[in-house]
Amino acid sequence: MSAVALLTPEELQALVSAAVETAFDARVESEILTLDQAAEFLSLHPKVVVRYIAERKLPAARLGRQYRFIKRDLAIWLKTQAVK
Repeated sequence: MSAVALLTPEELQALVSAAVETAFDARVESEILTLDQAAEFLSLHPKVVVRYIAERKLPAARLGRQYRFIKRDLAIWLKTQAVK
């Protein structure tokens, strides 16, 4: 016998949102970005990204003279910047 679940529109929206977020997280979890890629992902100018790093507002790793970013960390940072 198969079961049918009845969901309210709000429950359905929450379920779909969770599924999309899980799929997004799985895709970006281990992706490493350069400065230019991170700036493009955040829709910021690279100089702004460098300023945010200097102000310790943005998570980054420095490898020699270059910065590297974990895309998942940037996505989490971006979510925390959302205006509510």
